[in-house]
Amino acid sequence: MADLPEEARKFIDRYIDSLEKLEVLLLLQRSPERQWTASAVASELQISFGTADRQLSKLCAQNLLDVKLGQDLFYSFSPHLPHLQEGARALARAYAQQRLAVLKRVAQRPPEAIRDFANAFHITKKDDSDG
Repeated sequence: MADLPEEARKFIDRYIDSLEKLEVLLLLQRSPERQWTASAVASELQISFGTADRQLSKLCAQNLLDVKLGQDLFYSFSPHLPHLQEGARALARAYAQQRLAVLKRVAQRPPEAIRDFANAFHITKKDDSDG
């Protein structure tokens, strides 16, 4: 299995922490003109409403989606920064060409809760200017 392109690897490592998030992002990216509700995403991907809602919220917080308020929340793929757009494109290309490598990379990432717990114990060197 060939290595993933660097841009796709970096995007996964920075933004994609679960297979559910990957699938939600790719779904919305395939039809950027469409506005999706969490219910529609859940139905399309056959995942729970709660999972869809959580992943959509996370992707919004990462500036990868736009959200509009109507009778429901409507989400669409719309990265707010060029590097996010390019990273998402690289991920989609890699997924189309090397699906198993992408899935493996995402699956090997530690769950968010474990990363957060480990980061709580991250020790930094004291700055000499502190006294």
